[in-house]
Amino acid sequence: MFKSRLYKYFILFQHLYVIPICFFVGRHGIMVDGFRNERLLREWAGLACHFAWVAGLCSFSSHPFLTYFVATCFQGLLSVQLICNHNIKSFKEENVAIEQSSFVERQVESNINLTCPPHLDWFFGGLHFHHEHHLFPKMSREHLRTVSKDVERFCGENRLDYDKSTLLECVWRIVVHFKKIGRAYYEYSCQKEMIQDGKVMPTAKRG
Repeated sequence: MFKSRLYKYFILFQHLYVIPICFFVGRHGIMVDGFRNERLLREWAGLACHFAWVAGLCSFSSHPFLTYFVATCFQGLLSVQLICNHNIKSFKEENVAIEQSSFVERQVESNINLTCPPHLDWFFGGLHFHHEHHLFPKMSREHLRTVSKDVERFCGENRLDYDKSTLLECVWRIVVHFKKIGRAYYEYSCQKEMIQDGKVMPTAKRG
C-alpha cells in the first residue's frame, strides 16, 4: 500500500523531472532497451566495436568518466526529442486505433514534428520529421524535408492534423501534458484508495 501511494505522488510530479531525466540518463535508457531486445550477432559485434571506440576516445581525456557523461548528455537531447515526438498526443489502445483509423491517420495523429531551419537538420538526424519517418521508415533522412511538404499538403486536403512545433514549444507542451495526466492519475488513485478503505461507495455502472 505504501508503494502504491508513493507511486501516485511520483506520477503527480512527473512533469517536473521528466525532461532532466531524459537529458541526463536518456542515453542509458536507450542502451538498456537495445541490450534487452537485440538478437542478431552482428549487432552485438557492432555494439562491442562502438564501446571499444568510445573507450579509446575517452582514454585521451584526463577525466574519462566525466567526458563520457557529458557526451551522453548530448544524446540525451535525442531522448527529449523522442519523448516530444511520441507523447504529446492523445493515447489510443492499439486495437482501437487499428479499428478506427487508417495507417496514415495513425502515424500522423500520434506524432508531432519539430520545426527547425534546414541547416540544423543534421542536429536532429532527420527524426524531427517524425510524421514522414513513420510513414516512410526506409527513406533516407536527407529526403524527409522535401517529402514533408507533400505530406503536409496531403494532410490539409484530408483534414488530418499535421502537428508541428519548435523544440522549446514541444518541451513546454510535454510538461503541460504530463502535468495533466499526472493529476488525472493522482485523482483516480485517491478515489480508488477511498473505495478500498470503505470511505466511499463505488459508482454503479450503467448498462
